[in-house]
Amino acid sequence: MHRGVITYIGVAFIALVAMLSSCNRQGDNVERDFYALLDSADRHIEVQCLDSAMLFVERASSLSSSPYFITITKVYRANVFYQRGDFGRARQLLQEVLDFVDRIQSPGRKELYLKMRTLGLLALVENDFGRVKDALRIHMRAAKLALELHEVQQYIASQMFIFECEHRNGNYVPAIEGLKGLLGFCESENIDNLQRLRILNGLFQTYFSLGDLEEAKVYTKMMEELLPKDDYTASTIYNVSLYYLSDSIRNNSVQQKCVAELQRAIDSSTLSNNYTAEALQVLSLHKIKQNNLLEAGEYLKSLLELEKKEPRERRTIKSKMLLIRYLLASNQIDSASHVLGRVDAERCREVDFVQYTTYLAYKSWLAYVENDYKGAYEFLKTRSTMLDSLRRESISHNLAYKYLQHKRDATVLSQQIRIKNQQEALSEIRFQHQVWLALGIISILVVTLFTIVYRNIRVKKRNAQIKQHNQRLKAEVNYQMGVLEKREVELRRKNHQLHDQIKYASNIQSNMLPDSESLHSSLFSEMFVIYRPCAMISGDFYWTTQSGSKKYICVGDATGHGIPGAFIAMVSSTVLNDIAHSIPDHTPLTLLEEFDNNIRAILKTNDNTYANDSVDVSMLCIDEQTHRVTMALSRHNAYLVRSSGEVVRLSGVKRSIGDVDPEFLKRPFVEIELDVQPEDCLYMTTDGYESQLGGPHNKKLKRNRLVDMLHKYRHYSMIEQRHYLISNLDEWMDDNEQTDDILMIGVRFR
Repeated sequence: MHRGVITYIGVAFIALVAMLSSCNRQGDNVERDFYALLDSADRHIEVQCLDSAMLFVERASSLSSSPYFITITKVYRANVFYQRGDFGRARQLLQEVLDFVDRIQSPGRKELYLKMRTLGLLALVENDFGRVKDALRIHMRAAKLALELHEVQQYIASQMFIFECEHRNGNYVPAIEGLKGLLGFCESENIDNLQRLRILNGLFQTYFSLGDLEEAKVYTKMMEELLPKDDYTASTIYNVSLYYLSDSIRNNSVQQKCVAELQRAIDSSTLSNNYTAEALQVLSLHKIKQNNLLEAGEYLKSLLELEKKEPRERRTIKSKMLLIRYLLASNQIDSASHVLGRVDAERCREVDFVQYTTYLAYKSWLAYVENDYKGAYEFLKTRSTMLDSLRRESISHNLAYKYLQHKRDATVLSQQIRIKNQQEALSEIRFQHQVWLALGIISILVVTLFTIVYRNIRVKKRNAQIKQHNQRLKAEVNYQMGVLEKREVELRRKNHQLHDQIKYASNIQSNMLPDSESLHSSLFSEMFVIYRPCAMISGDFYWTTQSGSKKYICVGDATGHGIPGAFIAMVSSTVLNDIAHSIPDHTPLTLLEEFDNNIRAILKTNDNTYANDSVDVSMLCIDEQTHRVTMALSRHNAYLVRSSGEVVRLSGVKRSIGDVDPEFLKRPFVEIELDVQPEDCLYMTTDGYESQLGGPHNKKLKRNRLVDMLHKYRHYSMIEQRHYLISNLDEWMDDNEQTDDILMIGVRFR
């Protein structure tokens, strides 16, 4: 009887679906093509063809101007950026998608599914970006939403990350309980073997961390039973775990078998970058232990190339520890010390506790080699304290888990008896509910059928009205489009005029600046000039002159950049020329003082107030007759790099040219006399170079990096120095726009 009722309900439901489909079917070719292109993009992302994937996403985006479709393409773009390692742009796009969904007052299932997928991808981005706490919080939101939508794959992925964080934090009992519950969920939902294999691997790692090798061995056996044939991803998960287990129990034959299988998986070229990195780490470690340093070096080379292509912080730290172990085994102490010095100890401790203890061991060894016995002892003491703490926590967690397991076993039998009695009582109630449910569904089908017929009649009438309204709207839109086209033409014309005027102003400013070739021929034989305006015209300027045996160079940075900065820069050059001609015997100090008076007089308005504009200046004077070199600096820094490698930072008074604040006017300008030797180099620069945004974290280049570059290239010719400084700047900027005007002048003394 049960089967007859269920069959009748199924037939009725199928009839209802067919009726709804026939009434509401619309041939929306645009939507079909849109999702077909996104499916192609997904397949290309899986095989790491990211450029092709981005092309499919762009084509899908061009099919429709619907905000919902455009938002979907942002998720796919973010996935491509994430695969490329551009976490900042991926995070920005995903946040825009979440803002879009949150603005919807009553989101439907498709909007909630989009939010769930976005949260899952954003959690991966935050984790790889080093924000583990934010990733954990987002995974919790994604798991809750996935459970509401019954999206089991996303739910399992989020829960796995949560339990992995519990494991990393030493909370082994919650991690084990959660993973076992998740394994039972997979069995009830008939989830594929690969997901179960990942959960079993998580249980193995937790027990392995607890030191319970017997339980860890049980889960490797369960993983072996689920291992699918010719699935290299599953094979890699299993063999990596089995290798570490066999390494702990000193089973060399099993180790050799695991190494062979991992090599076979790598050769298949079907693994993702993450699993390829895990396999390469195991192979490198095995070869180092065998003292086969040649093959170990090849594996490490492949591993580091992969990390450079797709950096992941936790994985990169482990790879660096392996590299240091290889360098120490190869007796390359200096190289090992250099690599270890580039490891961020605080991040290492926060991201991976085990690798941090390894880091301390290497620091102790290198301190011992360098005869720093006190440092070696301190590192070993810190490592021993941390390992003792971890060991005590592991023992307490192990005892807690065994107590909970014993308590659970004692209550299982009573629960089974109670459940059996409840099931017998519920079976009768369930049958009655099924009968009433069938009657309810039949009633709903009848009401729905009449509702659909009535709605179709109303829809046809409404469509006719909409068609007439659309025709009127089309005529209005055509009229407005004509008006907009006329305005666009006018805007383009005015924009073209403005561009021509700025370009002409740029030519005037370029002509006012000294020519770099004439500087070489007339003033200094060895020097360079790097001049890069942020816009077409610049607020940075340089000025030169010669009076008798004295040669002068001035580097200036006017307030702002663009048109206001360029105007102040041109006025400054003119004022300096007037001062140089009017004062016969001038020094850098007198030039700055007279320059300050003139600029304040020029910037004074009609109502006896002053414009909020100023100029930062470095003024250099070289007397070839007395060989005396003097400088005066106004809120500027210069760098004297001696041939011996010493770098002297020359700081100016904290007062700009044109300042009217009484506090600043109390600070007099100061003249500095430099003791220069042959082959010493002097660099005068504005703040544009060191404040340029870029690098892996999109931060400022900063003064320390600039000083390191000047020190590194000090023995090169000035032309070569200019080439390397520009190349390093371009590499740092990458795809970023220039943030400020850049000006640097370098001079070598003979």
